[in-house]
Amino acid sequence: MLLSFRGNSLGVLIVGDSLPANKNTVNNIGSVLDPRHPVYNSLIIPIKYYLNNYLNSCGFQLPLDKQNDDFFYYINAVENPLTKKNPDLSNLGMELKKQEHKIILCMGNFAFWAVEQVFDRKTRRDNSIAKLGEIFTLRINENNLKFPIILPILHNIANLKFEKCIEYIPDIARENYISYFHYVGVQLGQLILRHIKDFQFVTKTKEINK
Repeated sequence: MLLSFRGNSLGVLIVGDSLPANKNTVNNIGSVLDPRHPVYNSLIIPIKYYLNNYLNSCGFQLPLDKQNDDFFYYINAVENPLTKKNPDLSNLGMELKKQEHKIILCMGNFAFWAVEQVFDRKTRRDNSIAKLGEIFTLRINENNLKFPIILPILHNIANLKFEKCIEYIPDIARENYISYFHYVGVQLGQLILRHIKDFQFVTKTKEINK
């Protein structure tokens, strides 16, 4: 059984790898990527910030997050971390078929590999930071883009080895971005605005009466 929580079927789907291995942690969270958990606050919030910042600069905005209401929707590839070496992905497949999300962000190598397997695609389970960034960049800029677009993003390594995450960004673009999070947020913003009719959760900013 996959544990899923708050989210919008018209938003962005984020696939994590599994529940935490620490049982005490699991007992104190209520959902996948619980907003109280450091992973959410250190990895998801920065992407949201830069995404919304870019949209604001173009006259658009994301909806405000409310309790149990998020324009991101979260599931895990598997529930038990001990099964990741030989996972059963049938539940993930059933969950993905139910979703209508046009963007699927996969947190780390395992989640990306698992989702690719469900969509009958082949990918390595041990891609480098640079390779994941290369896949992200190629797919998000495809001319004949077909939804859902499956994109790999970084997991805990984004904090543990943040100085290496610059490798995720193409060489020619690195001077234009503050960080990996900045790059991902801006690229997602550009993708959404290129296909604005497909993303109903994005709205125009309200003009302030002078």
